[in-house]
Amino acid sequence: MDSALLQSLDPFLEPARLCQAFFVLGAAAVLAVAATPASARGLLTQYGARDSAGSKDDGNEGSEPDSFTRFIRWITSVGKVPHSWFVHFYILSVSSSVFWAAQYLCRGSIMEGMARYQTARGSTSMTVNQVILVWFLMAMQGTRRLYECLFVMRASSSGMWIVHWALGCAYYLCIGISVWIEGSAAPPGQVYNRTLLCGVLFVAINLGVTADGTKKWYASKFGEVKVRGKWKMVPFVY
Repeated sequence: MDSALLQSLDPFLEPARLCQAFFVLGAAAVLAVAATPASARGLLTQYGARDSAGSKDDGNEGSEPDSFTRFIRWITSVGKVPHSWFVHFYILSVSSSVFWAAQYLCRGSIMEGMARYQTARGSTSMTVNQVILVWFLMAMQGTRRLYECLFVMRASSSGMWIVHWALGCAYYLCIGISVWIEGSAAPPGQVYNRTLLCGVLFVAINLGVTADGTKKWYASKFGEVKVRGKWKMVPFVY
């Protein structure tokens, strides 16, 4: 029975599908958060300098919050960490790039095992050049952001919920793995790359929800007139 169950789940244990599932479930979670009441949504999505806008998003400033909002406020008050912990995202990103480069150059067992598991199930693979290209782009982005966090950005005394930090680390880790699984473009005979498409879906939804909160924060900080008519993220669309 156990072997039959494992056999039925085997296709879903492919590294590429696990990354795809992570992105899709992450996007669904962001949409679920976006559907919560405005006061609770602000507490769940805003952090750093913008977290003070969360209690004002519902337009009932000064009113007594409901029990659900009080519960969310208590949850998000547990495990506050400094906003400067964002640097861990980019340390993880750069470390992942270095790790996979070492795996490739030294023919590491982890990379070979993942590639063998993936190709054994008939999944169309990318060329080595495509994978190297995406690795290079990801390494450059991670290095740039790490440099900015360490030497360009000013230290902030604001905080964030530790779940934001944990999800960010998981996000960069999954991105790093998916780079080596799928590469940078569609495999031969396919129109798109499924893993990276799922990643784009997650990023677009996540940034879309964040952009909505950011515009509200700007309105509360600088006045509604300053942001009136401004697009949140995509010109002429959103």
